[in-house]
Amino acid sequence: MGGLGKTTLAKAAYNDKMVTDHFELKAWTCVSEPYDVLRISKELLQEIDSFDSKYDNNLNRLQVKLKEKLNGKRFLIVLDDMWNENFEKWDELRSLFVQGAAGNYQFCKEQVIHLWIANGLVQPLHSGRQYFDELRSRSLFERAPESSERDGGKFLMHDLVNDLAQTASSKLCVRLEECQGSHMLEQCQHMSYSMGRGGDFEKLKLLSKSEQLRTLLPINIQGLRRPTLSMRVLHNILPRLTSLRALSLSGYRKLELPNDLFIKLKLLRFLDLSRTKIRKLPDSICALYNLETLLLSPCKYLEELPLHMEKLINLRHLDISNSFHLKMPLHLSKLKSLQVLVGVEFVLEGKLRRRR
Repeated sequence: MGGLGKTTLAKAAYNDKMVTDHFELKAWTCVSEPYDVLRISKELLQEIDSFDSKYDNNLNRLQVKLKEKLNGKRFLIVLDDMWNENFEKWDELRSLFVQGAAGNYQFCKEQVIHLWIANGLVQPLHSGRQYFDELRSRSLFERAPESSERDGGKFLMHDLVNDLAQTASSKLCVRLEECQGSHMLEQCQHMSYSMGRGGDFEKLKLLSKSEQLRTLLPINIQGLRRPTLSMRVLHNILPRLTSLRALSLSGYRKLELPNDLFIKLKLLRFLDLSRTKIRKLPDSICALYNLETLLLSPCKYLEELPLHMEKLINLRHLDISNSFHLKMPLHLSKLKSLQVLVGVEFVLEGKLRRRR
């Protein structure tokens, strides 16, 4: 209800000296209608840093920059005249304030080690764990707040260490939202990108020039609830990345994989399809003879695995935990290289029993 003086009262509090002294950064912007997250992001940057973003229309780059400005600081943000009741749109802004900058992205210890193995940096799993613990002891990694050994352990890199790592790896590793031109993609080998709401085709179409790309990882920096991946990415872009060793599609809720997706991805060693609503794996996954790690946890809608999984002769680690609708495939006993099977308790009389 308008006319009650809510804005006047808020401005009085916003301009109060005690409030100004308490917060390192302050910004006030009017949301109004139509709701435009790009405009709002520009205005917040202008308020906080006098940043001239008039000609920058890359939302991901603007939001990463905004996160970096806010990271580690006590700040007050006022979004005036916000009448939009679409809560999913609110999340596009809310995530900027509840998440840290890209350097504070939390990662799992085991996933990092499997990525090292997929790229030939280490060999046995136990060696990877030793290297990880060594890096942690030297403060390159630190345990994330509220993380525990029970959840597998979440870690992060301090901003200064993250900046150093980016500088040292700048010729090989790219965060796509920071990429200023497609020329950077021609020589990069490892890439991460911030998930968006529009299917990510416009962002990922640049990958057609990435013939040497070995690692592709999506990161949900914005905290989106239901990110989606365009079918054009699945049909026209991913099959061309024939040098891939590690591919993650984790977190894309709605995911329908083309049946021939993996035919040309012969070098793939690490595949993460966890936290998706995938119902069936394409038969072409059985052509991944070099695949060593397959993560399907949780895939609550996954019903079955392909019949010829025994062709995955190098598969060592399979996680099907919390995929409750998955029928227990008896042919898993034919996977001769399998060392770790998560989500299955034991084998009795040739039958796999579900861990409860």
